[in-house]
Amino acid sequence: MNHSMGTMYSNIRQKIIGIDPVSGPVYGEYPFSEQFNDNMNYGVGFSLTLPILNGWQVNTNISNSRLNIENSRYTLENEKKQLYKNIQQSYADAVAALKKYSASMKALTSMEESFRYTEQKFNVGMVTPVDYNAAKTQLLNTQSDMAQAKYEFIFKTKVLDFYKGLPLNLNQ
Repeated sequence: MNHSMGTMYSNIRQKIIGIDPVSGPVYGEYPFSEQFNDNMNYGVGFSLTLPILNGWQVNTNISNSRLNIENSRYTLENEKKQLYKNIQQSYADAVAALKKYSASMKALTSMEESFRYTEQKFNVGMVTPVDYNAAKTQLLNTQSDMAQAKYEFIFKTKVLDFYKGLPLNLNQ
């Protein structure tokens, strides 16, 4: 239920104060207070809402909510699969890093032995300083590759520890 009340005023409006038989109506000033009282209007209204066809909207909202739940389930399942894929990739990376580290250790052992022979030959004059420096550079490169492979393996295992939920500790 509602109720309304209104009025209006215009400064160019004039009031009929008489009628001249020859010229017609005679107009005069129409003051605000008179216009306010004369132009008053009232209104009363009633409205009634019956949710007769509202059931379709409710059914639609329920269907949309069910679809949103299904979409959320699919999104969760997709995220689980993505996490599983990331863990599998991290495991494969850790295994590859271990193999690289093992190969680097073997390569370093071989390069150290080769450098020892080259150094002995250099000491007796059988190898030039250029060849000696090249052998030493190869040894340093192999040592560098070994250190890189070692720290890459440590990093990859720490990533796996993270996926396991273990706290990250760099002192191990």
